[in-house]
Amino acid sequence: LAVSKGDNKGATCFHFACEGGQTSSFRFLLKKGPNISVSIKTLTDSELSCIDFAIDRGHLEPVMKVYTEFEAKALQKKGIGSKAASNAARITLLRLVDPIKKAVSLPDRVAAQKALASIIDQLSDDSTACRKGRRGLQILERAITLNSTKLFRSALKMNFVNATTERLLPEFLRCQQHRNLELSVMNCLCMGDKIGRHGWVDAFSELSVIDITCSHSEHYDEILLDLVLTRQFELIPASINLLIRLGPEIDKLRSQARGKHATLQELYRKVQEIAVNSLEELFASATQKRQRELLFEFLQGRIESAEGVSGPKFPFRTLNKKIRHGAVTDMIEEADCNEIFATDCIYSLMVFSVAFGLLMFRAVHFLSLSAVIGPVITMLWSLVFNDLLPFLAIIAVIIIAFGVFFFNLLFSVTGVNTQSTYYNSPWYSWDATVAAITLPFNILFTNFEKLEFGKTLTNITIGKSAHTQGIGVFENLMLFLFMGLVNIVMLNLLIALFNLRVNRMANEALGIWRRTYFGMLKEYQNLSPVPPPLSFLWYIYDCFTENWWRDPKKYPEEYMDFLEFQANQLRRFRASLLSNSNSNSRDDLIDQLSHRLKVLEEQTQAVHEKLK
Repeated sequence: LAVSKGDNKGATCFHFACEGGQTSSFRFLLKKGPNISVSIKTLTDSELSCIDFAIDRGHLEPVMKVYTEFEAKALQKKGIGSKAASNAARITLLRLVDPIKKAVSLPDRVAAQKALASIIDQLSDDSTACRKGRRGLQILERAITLNSTKLFRSALKMNFVNATTERLLPEFLRCQQHRNLELSVMNCLCMGDKIGRHGWVDAFSELSVIDITCSHSEHYDEILLDLVLTRQFELIPASINLLIRLGPEIDKLRSQARGKHATLQELYRKVQEIAVNSLEELFASATQKRQRELLFEFLQGRIESAEGVSGPKFPFRTLNKKIRHGAVTDMIEEADCNEIFATDCIYSLMVFSVAFGLLMFRAVHFLSLSAVIGPVITMLWSLVFNDLLPFLAIIAVIIIAFGVFFFNLLFSVTGVNTQSTYYNSPWYSWDATVAAITLPFNILFTNFEKLEFGKTLTNITIGKSAHTQGIGVFENLMLFLFMGLVNIVMLNLLIALFNLRVNRMANEALGIWRRTYFGMLKEYQNLSPVPPPLSFLWYIYDCFTENWWRDPKKYPEEYMDFLEFQANQLRRFRASLLSNSNSNSRDDLIDQLSHRLKVLEEQTQAVHEKLK
């Protein structure tokens, strides 16, 4: 039975049992219900599930406990292990806690049906194509091919697209190839277990559909943003993975002077905003010590299974397009995005790391550890290598050119006894070279007392007496010309370059320094726990360990706890992931800042205790 009208139109007994926190009634309905999975997912006309009703009244925890226990027992009767059954039940509920439909603005049912009607009419009419599952795959393939957010959102509204659809998409595309059906551009990329020349991301990952979209065409700038926003459990890895893909592509298009790079830059900015906001919001929401530990272990890929295997690790493509698996921190390092390194979440993760203690023994980077001195060192490093060295190269050419000219002007060979022993000895060449170099430097640093030479026409001595006519030209013309060009123009140009560099780096210095800091700590974290020369044994063992994150049935309890924490938080801010943090009110910013400072202070104290 369902409510036929009113605000709760479409609500069932499940909705009201959850709303009231009536666990006994809820358990009774589960026992008597014809189809548990359908009943628990039933939505009202307002797109609210019974879990939404429970959350609104603060009864989520008891409802989840009852459902998990009941569903796990039902699955165990079908021969599924206790842990796998429990994980499956919890994941079903977590999808309802954080519904991905709230991430984007969906059309109403009438508009969605109209948008899909023309596409459905064009689909193949064989017997298998009429099944909703296959039809959903065909619609998803068409939406990606056409780069159409309208089709994707309409399919999402009408439940044609879900996690199962995306997981079956690679196999569906291969089947299209093998059955010799009419192929689109995307289908032509699918050959056996390959997409393109570099393989494809495994279907177990939520990143698979994004990888397929990026691989099949250059026209993906619209639908990709929706695909990232609708990642259920891998939102952060998906956004960072896309940053890794977009960065080199933007540089390539920019070098080719193609206008397309501006569109991708805007997409990059939005995806970057999603990644930064997700990290910052999760970090700010982790008010309990256990929550922070779960968040940091997830980012570092250090959640251990019962067999001692650490994860999770996610697939991403490197610059050479090959697929690599790594933790979120590995993906952040590959993305090389200063804005992500500048987040308090990533910085706090590094402070929290035990590797911090080992790094303190590295004297070369000792000063760089300071949050006050570190950004200044980073800025000085950039000034020296990006501005000063190129400037010195230009100055060197000018000094050599003027130095040779000054030497020939002042110490002309016409006034030197070419038959003398000194002229024909190596010392003359040495003194001539030194004079040609030091003359411009003496002018540059205003050492005019070293430029006072005697005047002669026939007895010229390097550094003591100069040609009478040459010294007149030097003192009355060339001296002022050199000082005007070098001392005034070039030195002021260097100051202007320094000022421009400092202004550019004022907002980025912190992120650049934290990126360097991050890399220094990662260097120690990636070391084998087995000392050389036996360290290779650890890497061999690590290659053959079972990847539990490929199968939800094998998720450790810690990872399930993190997914529950993440789902509860994403439910709160998923719809505002693209809202710029600058739009927050002043009071909100102050509250967030005070909270983060408090968390950082607690973590710093914990590190000091460990070091003692």
